[in-house]
Amino acid sequence: MSLLESLSVPLVSSQHEEPSDLPLEPATLTILFALTSALTFALSIQMQNVGLQYTDPQTGAMISIVATLVFYLPFAPFWIESHFWFTKATLLFGLVGLMLPAMSSTLSATGVKILGPTLTSGLAATSPIFAIVFGILLLGEAINANNLFGTLFVVTGIGIAALNPRGLKRSWPLWAMALPFGAALIRASGQAVTKIGLLDVPSSFFASFVAFITSTIVAVLAFVARGKRFPPLSTRLNGFIYSGIFNGIGVLTLNAALKSGDLVLVAPIVSSSPVFAMLLGAFVFKRETISWRTAPTILVVVPGVILATMSG
Repeated sequence: MSLLESLSVPLVSSQHEEPSDLPLEPATLTILFALTSALTFALSIQMQNVGLQYTDPQTGAMISIVATLVFYLPFAPFWIESHFWFTKATLLFGLVGLMLPAMSSTLSATGVKILGPTLTSGLAATSPIFAIVFGILLLGEAINANNLFGTLFVVTGIGIAALNPRGLKRSWPLWAMALPFGAALIRASGQAVTKIGLLDVPSSFFASFVAFITSTIVAVLAFVARGKRFPPLSTRLNGFIYSGIFNGIGVLTLNAALKSGDLVLVAPIVSSSPVFAMLLGAFVFKRETISWRTAPTILVVVPGVILATMSG
């Protein structure tokens, strides 16, 4: 019996209507929420790129996380029941918050600054590959030919991104690719743990809220420990404030998708976020051009991720 099966009976159920309690078929809900998550994550990373013109990645990540928690606060009395706090799911969601989004946001923001938003999103799209590993180890899932060929596609895309023909100097160091990969690994583990917690307390908002409480504490303490000062409120911070709001919507709809459907369906849809980021960066924000290295990376990595996360 897998860990998922042993925790398959919820201990509590919410009586408050959440976004995933709408009168639609579960598969339709899962797809809609996953697509919304992909779009809002792309908007969030583009707003990070705007905010990084005025402050450093660590400060920006802290502002973004705090903005998300503030965004959630007005909804908490309506979507959280008191007994939620006394379940093991609270510990699981809090554990997710220790890593996600505090650490992942910092890695992502730094990656955006060095690699740009499109390439960062493209490499971070490998998160479902890591999710497969966690699915095998924690949830008893089996790997198949689609997973193997999808992984090959992803490795090929990574090779394109790292290629340095004719000895030309890169505009970014090779080690910087570890930044979006680290964010992808953290996100994958967070999705697996969140999925398990939702079986105990099926509340996507509670999962998001607890995670961001923990993550806010971590981000603020880390910010203070570095000896940094909190920046004064100004319009220059709007990029990260909006980034936090979009990221909050993205996490909430991601958790709603995980609540209504399987990870193998949610992961490939959410992984389409780099495509949204590429289109937004090129045609809306007009801050990025599609280069010979960026476009092939996304065009190979994203289909590879989709193939790798397909079942059967």
